[in-house]
Amino acid sequence: MHAIQVQPKIKNKKDEWVENVFQTTYGALKVQSLVGKKYGSKVYLSKGWAYVLHPTPELWTLTLPHRTQIIYTPDISMIIFQLEIKPGSVVIECGVYYNYFITRGYYHNVITVAYVHRCQESEERLCNFTGTGSGSLSHALIRCIMPHGHLYTFDFHELRVSVVHEEFESHGIGQFVTVEQRDVCQDGFGTELNGKVDAVFLDIPHPWEAVPHAAATFKDV
Repeated sequence: MHAIQVQPKIKNKKDEWVENVFQTTYGALKVQSLVGKKYGSKVYLSKGWAYVLHPTPELWTLTLPHRTQIIYTPDISMIIFQLEIKPGSVVIECGVYYNYFITRGYYHNVITVAYVHRCQESEERLCNFTGTGSGSLSHALIRCIMPHGHLYTFDFHELRVSVVHEEFESHGIGQFVTVEQRDVCQDGFGTELNGKVDAVFLDIPHPWEAVPHAAATFKDV
């Protein structure tokens, strides 16, 4: 399965425009042949065939470019259920690039997940891996809160912020999400969000450092 941006022509290494031919296990696909196709249509490759599928968060999770480790659909469904997210919800997401799961705890409408890194990192360095990551969870959250909700997602890494922002825009969901570069453990989520948020998801190594900031963002019950 592949996520393909339908561009009939692309530039090669010589900066020349050439026909966009996407290589798959079942042969070459001329991307031009996808133009005008309806979702569910069958398209032919040089050694087989494939179907054009409507993009969904689940399919994006399976095909996205991995900039970090990601959260997959079974865990995403539990996160959304536990946070009681619905259309119109305002949500904060802060993920992480870590490898080993240790524990999960709940504080009001905050879900926190703690990890430990394989490398020997200092205590001060650990929190600096917080981030939106590859956007797997973000897409699912956005689908839940549309059309009147909003997702605020934070990443410490400048390049990931730039790339994921471009992806949100190209996927047509940019108006439902705000991406910001920030160390939430140290700087919080910004005073402009205080009292405006329904749910917070923290996927960071020291979640307790961000919990006071998260608590300040909740709407008054």
